[in-house]
Amino acid sequence: MAKKNKIKIGALLLLALGLSVTPICAKNVETVKIPVECKSEGKNDSTYLYTLEKVDAVGKTERRKTDNVEESKLFLKAGDSEDFVIQYEEPGEYFYEIRQQGPDNADMDYDETVYSVDVSVKETENGGLESNVSIYDKDSLVKKNVVAFTNKTKRLYNPAFWWAVFGWVLLILSIFIVKG
Repeated sequence: MAKKNKIKIGALLLLALGLSVTPICAKNVETVKIPVECKSEGKNDSTYLYTLEKVDAVGKTERRKTDNVEESKLFLKAGDSEDFVIQYEEPGEYFYEIRQQGPDNADMDYDETVYSVDVSVKETENGGLESNVSIYDKDSLVKKNVVAFTNKTKRLYNPAFWWAVFGWVLLILSIFIVKG
């Protein structure tokens, strides 16, 4: 009889444990895409490095990790575009800077703009997350829809230089004509 009581007690414990299991919900995740474009004026087949770096509210590099990004990189050629993709699991204010680094090429003027990106993630009434992304040119604080860098090929000829050469040729020819 003691064995039957132990079995009944064990069965009741298993039943109680089975009924008290709390379902585990998946975390809410908000995905943000920050578009980056590489533009070029002139012939250009270089590949450029774009970095997204997390900063604090005043622009200093931040080392604490509250989202899935410390630093991200994209490699783009002229005419390409791609998105930095960041996922958030918690509400908060997140700040980033995006820069371009071009290859060493003396024939190019690189766009040195630094963009500030502010991401505000808030909890919705139904428990989800929603975000608002603001992109600014850091120097002018003008709000942008996309991070766009425009690189320019330096002119390999200078019209003023060629007009000066033409003028010297005419001067030398006129000297020879007058003497001759």
